Amino acid sequence: MEKNIFLLGFMGSGKTRVGQSLARKLSRDFIDTDQLVEQKAGKSISQIFAQQGEEEFRRLEHLCIREASQRKSAVISLGGGAPCYRENRKIVQQGISVYISASPEVILHRVKRNNKRPLLAGLSDTEKLEKIKSLLARREKFYQQADIVVQTETKGSPEEVAEKIIEKLRGVLLQIMRVVNVDLEERSYPIYIGTGLVSEIGKLCRRHSLGRRLAVVTNPTVAEFYLSPVEQSLADNGFEVLPVLIPDGEQYKTLETADRIFESLIRAKLGRDSAIIALGGGVVGDTAGFVAATFLRGIRYIQVPTTLLAQVDSSVGGKVAVNHRLGKNLIGAFHQPQFVLIDTGVLRTLPRRELRAGMVEVVKHGLIRDADLFQRLESNMEQLLELAVPPGFLEELVARNCQIKAEVVSKDEREQGLRTILNYGHTVGHAIEALTDYRCYRHGEAVLLGMIVAGHIASQMELLPEEQKNRQNRLLERLGFPSSPSAISTQAIIEKIESDKKVRGGRLRFVLLHRIGEAAVSEQVGQRQIEEGVKYLHQTLREMR
Repeated sequence: MEKNIFLLGFMGSGKTRVGQSLARKLSRDFIDTDQLVEQKAGKSISQIFAQQGEEEFRRLEHLCIREASQRKSAVISLGGGAPCYRENRKIVQQGISVYISASPEVILHRVKRNNKRPLLAGLSDTEKLEKIKSLLARREKFYQQADIVVQTETKGSPEEVAEKIIEKLRGVLLQIMRVVNVDLEERSYPIYIGTGLVSEIGKLCRRHSLGRRLAVVTNPTVAEFYLSPVEQSLADNGFEVLPVLIPDGEQYKTLETADRIFESLIRAKLGRDSAIIALGGGVVGDTAGFVAATFLRGIRYIQVPTTLLAQVDSSVGGKVAVNHRLGKNLIGAFHQPQFVLIDTGVLRTLPRRELRAGMVEVVKHGLIRDADLFQRLESNMEQLLELAVPPGFLEELVARNCQIKAEVVSKDEREQGLRTILNYGHTVGHAIEALTDYRCYRHGEAVLLGMIVAGHIASQMELLPEEQKNRQNRLLERLGFPSSPSAISTQAIIEKIESDKKVRGGRLRFVLLHRIGEAAVSEQVGQRQIEEGVKYLHQTLREMR
């Protein structure tokens, strides 16, 4: 185990003494970043706060965390406020994080006679307790993103706490799990990725301090495979489970289906401290997420995607919605999950058509954001479609796709700019889905058709080199082109596009490639370009038959 171990926690939680004991037991170096800050500044932290302010302290703290992280196999203790800052969290994610938790009362007992704590200086014991509670409430969200959480009390020795950490380090869950963070300040959340994680969901729900009563929304197809192990894991960890089954299929992603879920929750008398687990593909995730965003004006929810499409795309980013007869995803909200649990092992029960459709979104991410990813897909597509890849390859692939989407969402949560590039191929794809009543094409298949159209438009506008358009189409062809939507008129597609969410101020915002790995939004695409693009789509599909 070469990764650094980062200790997180409030002042007085025991990070230094526990860290020293843990480092001895693991034969590692111990680094206290607060001590590094004082060495670098040549003065105490209290003096830095008093003379230069907290902003200067945070700057020095980040530099020291970055320097400490260059070491390998070290135990690194961070200051209490360090995880609240994005640049520090990015460093911590490269290692293994441990949150040493303690109650406000225990913390006060440990620090009330210490006058070197600048955030508590000059306060009475009562005022210190209130300050501790206030600060802890703000920081807890970031602490809870740690890979391991251990509780300490006044009687627990540092050696005993270190042993608890070592026991959890040896656990199976940590060894098989990757973590990608969606960084949205107080709405930040982790994406857990690994094999066999479905049976660990109860532990993760407990780690995130969810309420005792949970509703699991799924469909009969997924329930047959995974509802029982999810219910068992939750029950083993003290949760009461309400299973809610909805019909399977995009045509059921409606207000009527949402109403069925609302009724189940209301009849079961679930409250605001309850949460929803969305166990399934994109339809389940979007619909259950929409219900979570609106039930009692918003409750927490967890995404457990069981299709490749949902794992690399729809489960990440907090866009939740249901369809309307006039268009896709027109009724919805932005509502971020508490966490996302991705078990790549479930893909082995996925029908081949669903796997291929999901791979379209993987290709899309390479096209719009990562040329190296696209090249890897060119080299490994057939093996991926057979899931005949080396151990860890699939987890790494899913994690990279989640990172791409997380990076975009972190910069533009509500799709005011950059996030729009994630809609590459979706403008025409959504129109084709709606015009076929969501019964003919899988979402990924429709997006594939949309990408062929978008690639041709970009090429005709001299934005995308012809050779790169052909590379795109050759890789898409290896996924298997769906049948041509020949019964759909070009005019019908254009009319449907005009009602799309991506039309603003009467102008269509169309995502186009400039090169493989780079996309941008254009408002210069008109009816003529779309007509030519759809004509090219029909021609391409005929030639590939």
